[in-house]
Amino acid sequence: MNKNTITVQVMSFQELVNKYRHFHVPHFQRAYSWNKEQWSQLWVDLIDEAADGQEHFIGNIVLCKSDSHSGWVEIVDGQQRVTTMSILIAVLRNHLWDLNRFTDSHSLNETFLMYAGFGSAPKGRLHLSKQDQNWFSEFIHCNLRDIDNGDDFAHPKKSVPKGIPQSNRKLWMAYNFFRDCVVKEIGDDLQKMNTLMNYLADRVLFTATHLEDGADAYDLFECLNDRGLPLSVSDLFKNFLLSQASKNTAENAPDLEGAWNGMVDILDEKYLGDFFRYHWLSTRAKIQKKQLYREMRKAVTQNQLELEPYVMELKSEAVNFKDIIGEGMPAEAATESVLQELRDLGYKVVNSLLLAGWAQGNRVDRHKLTLTLDTFLVRYATFAGQVTNILEPRFSQLSIRLRDGSPLSDLVKDLEDLSPSDEQVWLGFRESNFNAKSAGVILRRIERELGAAPSDLENLVAVKIVPGKPSELGEMTGVSDCEGLASRDGRISNYALLPKSLKKEFELCNRGDQRLQMLAKTALPTQSSLNTGSVSPSLLDERRDALTEHAKGIWSWAALGEPGAHATANSYA
Repeated sequence: MNKNTITVQVMSFQELVNKYRHFHVPHFQRAYSWNKEQWSQLWVDLIDEAADGQEHFIGNIVLCKSDSHSGWVEIVDGQQRVTTMSILIAVLRNHLWDLNRFTDSHSLNETFLMYAGFGSAPKGRLHLSKQDQNWFSEFIHCNLRDIDNGDDFAHPKKSVPKGIPQSNRKLWMAYNFFRDCVVKEIGDDLQKMNTLMNYLADRVLFTATHLEDGADAYDLFECLNDRGLPLSVSDLFKNFLLSQASKNTAENAPDLEGAWNGMVDILDEKYLGDFFRYHWLSTRAKIQKKQLYREMRKAVTQNQLELEPYVMELKSEAVNFKDIIGEGMPAEAATESVLQELRDLGYKVVNSLLLAGWAQGNRVDRHKLTLTLDTFLVRYATFAGQVTNILEPRFSQLSIRLRDGSPLSDLVKDLEDLSPSDEQVWLGFRESNFNAKSAGVILRRIERELGAAPSDLENLVAVKIVPGKPSELGEMTGVSDCEGLASRDGRISNYALLPKSLKKEFELCNRGDQRLQMLAKTALPTQSSLNTGSVSPSLLDERRDALTEHAKGIWSWAALGEPGAHATANSYA
């Protein structure tokens, strides 16, 4: 790239639109993704700095001459900022119209949002991706010359419709956010309105980088990423995908852009990076996230991977990944409850194997696969305390074998061989320190297997039967042997389940016997006998022994496929 073709200058928003007139967001760019946190920060900054008369530096914008639209520029970087500014100005334009300030509304519209060349009809200045342009054309690019003064302006509805692309939802929500801000904080105060409009035009500044002829926007996009700008794996792969598609001009060329947009319609872009990595693990080899894009590109350019079938495969399995991570259709009830257990424990490492199993359709029993993975990981990590990141290479190998037709029974055997010994597992269950989240997951599973209704467990959280600090224990009544209790602080036996609404009351209670009574009232199988006497080490040890037997009935390899077979509600009798 010739440095002589690059110019950099600080420009106001008005200077930008005066110089360039039409902006086009190229198809390799991500869809609109700003959210309330970013809208709110921008609004607060603009209002505060407009009142003080300070300049506001909004960030960088990188522009490249468009090859497909004569006289236009493409926004290589910065489209989120320009799109948000355009939405805010459209809100101000519409608000002025509602206040019967028609001349001001026209002026704002034709300065920033629409442009009409000599003798031609006005056209929108900012053109987004295909996915977002229809919405933008309907609500932002308005030809006010076609609307009579005094007619009602057609604002987007306050309620965002269902079934529209995620980026359309965010555009809609951005409009509603700024409209609420303008109505509440400016209202009919024309002085405030004029101050803000003048500030947006002249005092909001961009660092604008412009590339002349010969600049390759695709290469520049990757260059920006190499220099530290926050571009995701999905941004980079979309850039590469569409750069490859642009080289194929045949009439029967595959619609890779359409396939990509179809995938994004299925799976929100924020999940794509994880999806790509777990799919790669599931079909090819272990990969770090930072290596993923280069390996994907290398495989395509060296003809190790055919781009069209690969994109179609990704689109097909995106549905499965959405279901697996809990953002899509729930699985059958028993399977979904175990999947949720894995999610709650944070075991994403299973995603490669779950993708492999889901891709096999009816050949693989999804419930048996999910139970197998849950049994292995709870034993391996939750109870025995082993780290899970070292499992990725092995899980990748097992995923590939499963896809190649290996029976599920082989997977069960492999995982059983990898599992720590029963002695390690059950010692860990009895003696390890649990945090409240993992203790809650384990206890809810045990109670469910013992017959508690799932609906009764939904709003329960894990609480410590007695606090662990000796100073806090010393202030309690209805407890015995504080030193012995303190040594059992984080163990599973010192946790129980309680409605979230009662947690604060429970933790403020300094009588051990009353705490036990509160827990017994939950009527859960393992807690119904806790209303006896004071809290003592022997009480917690009895609870530990009983919970251990129940856990063996759920997470032992012998019990796999027969969940709860060894757990009985009479164990506390």
